[in-house]
Amino acid sequence: MPRLPTNSPQYSEFPPAEYQRRVARARREMDTQRIDALLLTAKENLRYFAGGPLTELFIDTYNTFFLILPADPAIDAALIMSCGREGPACASWVPDKRFWGYGKTGSVMDQSRSLSLVVDTIAEKGLTKAVIATELDNGLRIGMTIAEFQQLQEALPNARFQSAASVVWPVRAIKSELEIEKIRQACRITCEAFAAAQRDLRAGMMEREAAAIVRAEMFKRGATGEGFLALFGGPRGIWADAIASDYRFQRGDLIMFDGGCCVDGYYADVSRMAWVGEPPAADRRLYELARQANAEALAALKPGAKIKDVHAAGQRAFRTQGAGELLVFGGGQLGHGIGLSIHEQPDMSADSEDVLRSGMTIAVEPAITNKPRWTDSDRFFIVENNVVITAAGYELLTPMPDALWIVEP
Repeated sequence: MPRLPTNSPQYSEFPPAEYQRRVARARREMDTQRIDALLLTAKENLRYFAGGPLTELFIDTYNTFFLILPADPAIDAALIMSCGREGPACASWVPDKRFWGYGKTGSVMDQSRSLSLVVDTIAEKGLTKAVIATELDNGLRIGMTIAEFQQLQEALPNARFQSAASVVWPVRAIKSELEIEKIRQACRITCEAFAAAQRDLRAGMMEREAAAIVRAEMFKRGATGEGFLALFGGPRGIWADAIASDYRFQRGDLIMFDGGCCVDGYYADVSRMAWVGEPPAADRRLYELARQANAEALAALKPGAKIKDVHAAGQRAFRTQGAGELLVFGGGQLGHGIGLSIHEQPDMSADSEDVLRSGMTIAVEPAITNKPRWTDSDRFFIVENNVVITAAGYELLTPMPDALWIVEP
């Protein structure tokens, strides 16, 4: 079977030592949990553990990619891709690179030979009776079809497959300084792009026009990917995560800016709001409560803090000011981890006993609606900031004022 020679990675996003630290941490988790190997197939996990970016062909659902990472450091990890990807594979540190060929028709949609190469590689590495953890739950989605996974299980009847979440998330949730710098850059670029678009906002402007300004400013300032962008207003004021349309802003519209860019795969997720004309006093009050809630949640962030306690701090402003019934979905949201996925662990939920640790990167976003039931509301109010937990508490990564931006009607 064809292999590339073992050599130093080319065009890699991080030095080899960064990946070695990640793999060492994963192997410690595997040893503790008596897992023999990881079988990783999702774009984010291959980028994190194998290096990259490898390729953007993850967007093509007919392409499958595999990383076999044994717990035993004496057994080489293996990166498995289709033929024709030998060049992009050079970005990976993994010494054992293998490629399968297409069938007789040469169709790039024929992935039938990929699984046989995976099975052969697992057998060669003595893992046919192993406990193999793969992406089965808790936000980890396997990069193959259900039928393909079933075929893999049938071809390895003596192996035991289980979830990789208990290994992957404890490792990915704690960011290195190099990762934090990528997120810091993404946040700075996003904030600058939002600010530029807000300065250009005017009544009559189309949502798509404002979104185009944001995107252009992001890439002009160094973004390597768009990430996620929701930008909308007016009649869709309660539509969380809506994308820009042909709607033109009018007096009285509340405008949402939500999302951000990517820098080498690492996301920013920022929310700021604008109003066309002077907002009614009741709406301005709700927005100011969202600002206060965000500030109080931030003040509670520190290593060792229970997530449920930070969540409670983020709701305190709403409850003490008589707006507790307006909390989103009844219980109120606080936020989520952010990194190679826009939503990842830790989950900042109201009942989480988990504690914050230095190096976690989090989007903090307490929000309320203007009526007690989401389905009855026509707008919601939110401020979202991104932070990294530090030994001293936290570092704010989103250097943009959060006051409501007023647009001249």
